[in-house]
Amino acid sequence: MSPEQLKGSARETADIYALGAILFEILTLEPLHNQEDADDLMDSTEVGAEPRPSVRFPALEVPPELERACVMATALAPTDRYGSVGELTTVIGDFLDGDRDLELRRGLAQEHADLAEAAVVRALRAGQDAEEQRTVAMREAGRALALNPESESAINSILVLTAQPPADMPPAARAELDNIAIGEMFGVTKPRPGCRSSLA
Repeated sequence: MSPEQLKGSARETADIYALGAILFEILTLEPLHNQEDADDLMDSTEVGAEPRPSVRFPALEVPPELERACVMATALAPTDRYGSVGELTTVIGDFLDGDRDLELRRGLAQEHADLAEAAVVRALRAGQDAEEQRTVAMREAGRALALNPESESAINSILVLTAQPPADMPPAARAELDNIAIGEMFGVTKPRPGCRSSLA
């Protein structure tokens, strides 16, 4: 139900809102308004829920064209939505036919590339969260390249990180080296994948 329907007004924009909510659920497998209590559900509808799958479910790979369709179709103000159901279905149809909004993708790619650059700077300061920032930088650079494979700033972020090893060795790598050192100390070598152990 759209916000205006809560106030007793029914118009085509309410159908657009409903279709946008359905699209959100198709993309995320979660309802746009995820409240069980009826009063909370109406409050969420009236105030508005975050319609961007990338914000609510960052692990999902949602095409930016469809995310923008969710945002526009479920806008609180009817005048901010698509002008008709036909406009919304055209956007979805164009996407399914292979159309991609290159300008939108380049803009989003730059946002991710900027986040990657900022994380690289924090990672190189070698603070307590340096390893976490390296992970953030690589993830954001990867997202930028997925949207725009020619993103120079994203490529540069990856090159900087690979050229500068972490100041502190990651705990998993340190544990593996310790295991190897202990094995060598006692004359036990760890078999490589696909090789039989000399102790077998």
